[in-house]
Amino acid sequence: MKCMQIAPGVRLRLLATRKFRTNTICVLVRRPLARDEVTLNALVSMVLEMGCAKYDTAAKLAAQTERMYGAIFSCGIVKKGEEHIFQFFLEYLPRNTPLGGITDREAFEFLREVMLRPLVADGGFDPDIVAGEKRVLSAQIAAAKNHKAEYSRNRMLEEMCSGEPFAVSGIGYAEDVDGITPAAAYAHYMRVLAQSPIDIMLVGDSAENTVEDICREVFGNMPRDNVRTPPMSGTVCTRALRKNVHEHADTHQGNLAMGYRGDIPQTGGTAYALMMFNELFGGYGSSRLFTVVRERESMAYSVSSTLYRLKSIIAVHAGVDTANFGKAAKLVQHQFADLTEGGAAAAELENALKSLLKKYESIKDYPGQLLEFYTMQMLQGEQDSPDEVSNKLRAVTAQDIRRAASALGLDTIYTLGNDAEEGG
Repeated sequence: MKCMQIAPGVRLRLLATRKFRTNTICVLVRRPLARDEVTLNALVSMVLEMGCAKYDTAAKLAAQTERMYGAIFSCGIVKKGEEHIFQFFLEYLPRNTPLGGITDREAFEFLREVMLRPLVADGGFDPDIVAGEKRVLSAQIAAAKNHKAEYSRNRMLEEMCSGEPFAVSGIGYAEDVDGITPAAAYAHYMRVLAQSPIDIMLVGDSAENTVEDICREVFGNMPRDNVRTPPMSGTVCTRALRKNVHEHADTHQGNLAMGYRGDIPQTGGTAYALMMFNELFGGYGSSRLFTVVRERESMAYSVSSTLYRLKSIIAVHAGVDTANFGKAAKLVQHQFADLTEGGAAAAELENALKSLLKKYESIKDYPGQLLEFYTMQMLQGEQDSPDEVSNKLRAVTAQDIRRAASALGLDTIYTLGNDAEEGG
């Protein structure tokens, strides 16, 4: 993916390919993950998706994308590491296809309208749209607890990273919603556009020089003031005394979440060894957690682990009967210790590597996954392609994996369910 500077703090990243029928643009507006603005960010992203000055209702916005040969537009906010990122997506048919389509200029001019020319009334966003989206956001925040697995994992991470930016919720806070006014939301967005680094990513059949010229025209004259790139996510060693947190829920089918962490660099050989360890531990269907905790011991309805590479955290989640919280937690710890101290068998290593390589091979078949991949590469300060990442994974040895795992420690155990038994 080639990178070109468009304006102060504005970069174009282009992956030119004829592999896909459509072109896909993703514009990233990067913010630090801060408690005092995450709710504003979440609300603003929802308001922007409902219309702009030129297309002042959601229906008119949808009608315009339909006129653009069925282009697909979306705007959202995502938490990645210790950043909160506005994402503007546009997928469209390029004009050079047999079915017709639109030019790259038309695509970027549409994004300019929705991003840079929002619908404004009396110095703020449209009050009716803001009021409606505040109700929607409040409902989404309230509903988060209904998704028990995701809620448990997020609560564990919140407890584990208390005092760090990573503990801040990416969806916002209910107590902050009511106080947001249309004027305050608009003023905040103007600051976001002026002060945030912006990365414009395009995957598709586009000429480098043409797209660069278009981007300079569309984004080159934006007001820019005191642009600051969010700092890299910090990694932290495990605490000396493990943290145990139990939250009551009136159910016997509980949720167990466990967090391992270590001060491991985001880049370099140890990071790739950590990826291999997570795959072995609980990252796919033949992992230790799945085959032992769920299948052999029948201790969990579901169990897996997730690597948060930007923080060097491995989070385990298991659906467990509340009476078995302690037993399940000890069984997870035993599998972690066994892999760390004894290592994995040759067949396990081979299967885990095949699983990871298959994931990176499949990335190349989907524009959205490619954009996600290169977003993470950017945040990690890397420029590798999926093939280059695969080659680095192939170079990881069993000793590398044990060394990476030994740098991790169990930091936090979180349980959600009846108070029968907490984590062991």
